[in-house]
Amino acid sequence: MHKKVLVCLPLSDAHRAALEASVPEFEFRFNALDDVHAEDVLWADVVLGNAPVSMLSQNKHIEWFQSNSAGPDPYLKPGVLPEDCVVTNATGAYGLAISEWMLAMWLGIQKDMFLYRDRQNQRKWAPIDRPVRGITGARVLCVGMGDIGSNFARRAHMLGAEVVGVRRTIHPDTPCPDYCLRVVSQSQLDEELPEADLIALSLPGTEETYHMFDAGRFARCKDGAILLNVGRGTTVDLSLIHISEPTRRTPISYAVFCLKKKRFGQVIFMQKIAKEHWIPFILSSFEKTGKSISCLLYTSDAADEEDSVDLGGRRIIKKKKR
Repeated sequence: MHKKVLVCLPLSDAHRAALEASVPEFEFRFNALDDVHAEDVLWADVVLGNAPVSMLSQNKHIEWFQSNSAGPDPYLKPGVLPEDCVVTNATGAYGLAISEWMLAMWLGIQKDMFLYRDRQNQRKWAPIDRPVRGITGARVLCVGMGDIGSNFARRAHMLGAEVVGVRRTIHPDTPCPDYCLRVVSQSQLDEELPEADLIALSLPGTEETYHMFDAGRFARCKDGAILLNVGRGTTVDLSLIHISEPTRRTPISYAVFCLKKKRFGQVIFMQKIAKEHWIPFILSSFEKTGKSISCLLYTSDAADEEDSVDLGGRRIIKKKKR
C-alpha cells in the first residue's frame, strides 16, 4: 500500500530516517513549517504537523492528520478536514517540558528572580525590602490533573509543597496519588481556593471551563496568590486584567497566562511589551506598592500560533459526522 506523507516538523536526520524506515512503502516529503506550500499539502494522504488550515481545507483526500498540539481545535471545525479523516493529537507529549517551565516560572516569581534580573540590567544593587517566599510548605492547587498537571504536581511535591489536585470528576475506586494531599472534584474548587499559594491551571478550552476564573473566583483567592495558567487562555476572564493600568483589581499578585492569538487579538504585540518594557514596569510597581498585578504572557499553544513543536501522537479523535 502506497501512501504519500507530508511531514512539517523540525526533525533531525535520524528522526527522518527512522520514519522512512518504519514504512518503507510510503513516500515522504519533509518541509519546514515556514516552507509548506499548497502543492505539498494537496499531494499528501497523511500530514504530520500543523500545516496551515487554509491549505489543509483544500485537500479532500487526506486520510490522517497528526496535530502538534493536544487541542487541535482549528482543524476540527466543519469543512477543514474530510469527515472520514482520522485526527490524532499530541496529548501526553508535553507533560515534562511544560511542567518544568511552570516550575522555573514559579521559582522565579517566588524568589524575585525577574526583579533581580531587571535591577542587574539597570545596575541597581540595592536589596529588595520584602521577604521572598519559599516553596517548601506552600499549598499548590493543581486544577487539571492530566499529563501536564500531574507532572507539575509531582515536581512540586518533591520540592516540599503540599499539593491538592482538582479533577472534573472523582471516581471512588481511583486512589489518591502519593504526591497529593487529596484530589477533589471540580465542584469543590471554591473550597480549596482560599488556602492556595499557587493555582496551576492546565485545562482544555471547553464550554465548561470558559471563564472558570471570573471575578468571584479571583475574590476567593488569598492575598498574594499566584495564578499560573498553561492551559487554554479562555479559562481566565481576561477582562479583569488591565495591562495598561496595573492596579489592584484582584487578590492575585502574579498571573502567568497562556494566550491564543486567534482568540484575544494582539498577543504578539503584548509579548513584545512584556519582554521590552511591561514586565520591568509592573515588577517595579509591585515592589513599591505591594499591590499591583503582574501578567506574564506565555504562549504554549504553539500549534495555534503556527510555530513548530515536537510531535507526540496519543489519543485518536474521530471527527463527528454532522
